[in-house]
Amino acid sequence: MTQVAVVIVNWNGAPFIGRCLDAVFAQTRRPDEVVVVDNGSTDNSVELIRDGYPGVRLIARESNGGFAQGHNLGIQNTKSDYILILNTDVFLDRDFLCEAQKAIEQ
Repeated sequence: MTQVAVVIVNWNGAPFIGRCLDAVFAQTRRPDEVVVVDNGSTDNSVELIRDGYPGVRLIARESNGGFAQGHNLGIQNTKSDYILILNTDVFLDRDFLCEAQKAIEQ
């Protein structure tokens, strides 16, 4: 079976990260992996992720390596066939992963 990962880069995204992750985990086609790369946040987003989302592989960096470097690190830490990269302020419709996978495989 094809595996799907979601990679999110976070930097001080506490106002958004919970809603973003809730939408990811509410998918009708649940992701096989969820990786969040935190780019040295100074808010409480790392704690929010650690405490509220045990299914997330959290990579907490001490400094902000930037958007692209963060996503590259997250992608390198997956084993899935397909990888969806998201910003913390993206809130997916429930069928997004299912429909995206169907479209890719057609």
